[in-house]
Amino acid sequence: MVTSLGGRWMTLHGNRLAAGHLRDMTFAATQAGLPGAACVFAGARQGGDGELMAAGFEYQLTPNAVLGGRFDGCASAKSRSYAGSASMRISF
Repeated sequence: MVTSLGGRWMTLHGNRLAAGHLRDMTFAATQAGLPGAACVFAGARQGGDGELMAAGFEYQLTPNAVLGGRFDGCASAKSRSYAGSASMRISF
């Protein structure tokens, strides 16, 4: 989405919100040729229901300079993860 703000432009991109359900992440393995050599792997338990968030923007400061930012996040009952970045693009 592009919006004009007093002759300058602002772009919103990658904006989304989603929810998901994660199933049990255990699995079993066996060594071929060795009877009874089986093992089960189970990692750290994760939250079953989670939300994903993403948002970004670019704003034209001058005809030669653009300011941008991005946010990504994931949240559930047992864990949270966030990341962000900012950028300044200048052309000569």
